[in-house]
Amino acid sequence: MTLSANQIGGLKAGDGKVLQSYVNGKPYQGDPAGIILHAHDEIAIAYSTPAQQADPSSTYAFSAGL
Repeated sequence: MTLSANQIGGLKAGDGKVLQSYVNGKPYQGDPAGIILHAHDEIAIAYSTPAQQADPSSTYAFSAGL
């Protein structure tokens, strides 16, 4: 599957749609394939119009032991 700053799989940015990555609720600039994963990080990749991209959640209650 293709993953880049402008594409995830068959979904490509354009025609009013954008692809935005978030790490722990903060926008990530650049290629999301370069995101370094850490324990309990929350990663979101949103494909929509800019108006539809509300602030993504930056908290999650992980189960004990995870």
